[in-house]
Amino acid sequence: MPARKKVAALPEDVRAWLDEALRSGNYSGYELLEQELKGRGYDIGKSSLQRHGRDLQKKLEAMQAATQWAKDFVAQNGDTEGVLNEATLASLQADAFRLMLSLREVDEQTDPEKRVRILTGVSNAMANVVRSSVMQKRWRQEISAPNLEAARSVLEKLMGFVEECYPQHASSLLEILEPFGETLTREFAS
Repeated sequence: MPARKKVAALPEDVRAWLDEALRSGNYSGYELLEQELKGRGYDIGKSSLQRHGRDLQKKLEAMQAATQWAKDFVAQNGDTEGVLNEATLASLQADAFRLMLSLREVDEQTDPEKRVRILTGVSNAMANVVRSSVMQKRWRQEISAPNLEAARSVLEKLMGFVEECYPQHASSLLEILEPFGETLTREFAS
């Protein structure tokens, strides 16, 4: 079993300080960070700090790219029907599937226990993705038909009430309800 990374063994508060120092220092100044950690009683070399900084930077860049993609997607397409969630779930499913395929190609020298742990993690992640997808589809079905019909019924009663009690406002209400009904139909259509 490989040795645990020294940075990962740091106490949470020290690792949080290190991560912030790396971000604010634009992922440079590793010798100063090495000296600062030594002063705090932690012997972590510049190479280990650089690897940690590179990994941290990649993670943050990936998160920023995903966040920007999501913002752009919603700005261009809206997300009235959970399209963004569906796209995210599909992407996660594809990534997990590719990971499972690549694990099959790992050489026989790989520790069997490690492979089992990785496969278990991937399987659990896939189960969560599938569960989320099923729950989202179920939610869309539940909200679509019965609730949309109930809303239409309420609006029809409101229109009848206005026509009977406030006929002077009926045309204004109809002018508002027609485009609103189109919006509801688009939003809740399956």
